[in-house]
This record gives sequence, structure tokens and C-alpha cells, in this order.
Amino acid sequence: MATTTHEHTDHIAIKDIEKTLRTVIDSLIDGQEGFQKVGDEIKNETIKRYFLAESLKRASFRGELEDVLHKEGIHDQDKCLCIS
Repeated sequence: MATTTHEHTDHIAIKDIEKTLRTVIDSLIDGQEGFQKVGDEIKNETIKRYFLAESLKRASFRGELEDVLHKEGIHDQDKCLCIS
């Protein structure tokens, strides 16, 4: 049986969503690392805690998005349906 236009469109939409989520995940990784680096270098304990907390928030957001991908059957971050 031939693939319907609707099924083809759904597949494209899923690939677009995955690509978008991976872009956001990459941004969260950059932010997480940046906040961590700044937090590690700051001497003021109040500001240090702020930056480290922001790093942890990005790690949490990243985990949530990776969980979404996992629930959609994308288990290995290196094996991506998206086209770069």
C-alpha cells in the first residue's frame, strides 16, 4: 500500500520537531557549561550560587527535552532522524 500524503507530512513534521528540539538542547548545553564555568570562577558566594543554579536549571530543561525525544523512540542522541 502506498504512503499517503498525510503520513509523509507527519514524518516530515516529526523530523522538523526533532531537529528543533536538538537545536534547543545544544543551546541548553552551551548555557549550562557557560553558567557552570562562570560559577566556578566567581568568588562571591551569592553570585556563585546564582550561576551554578542557572547551570542546573539548563541541565534540567535539557533532561526534559531529551526525555521527550526518548518517548518518541529516539534513544541515542547520535542517531538522529534530522537533517543537519
